Amino acid sequence: MLNGGIEIFRKDGQILMKGTYANGEFDGPFETYNGNGQLQSRGTLNMGEQCGEWIEDGETVTYDPCPPGN
Repeated sequence: MLNGGIEIFRKDGQILMKGTYANGEFDGPFETYNGNGQLQSRGTLNMGEQCGEWIEDGETVTYDPCPPGN
């Protein structure tokens, strides 16, 4: 099972995403970046599902609250 932080980069070296795994699922802080390496979205995942407040394409989006500890 995957556990811990991960960063994935495009072939050109620009960052694509970074996040945290727990028990093989994205769980915790999560960020994605566009083709220019600029932040596209940022928020928290709970076992792969978006929760709490996210920034998506410059807009704030609110999902169901994250459980305690996330």
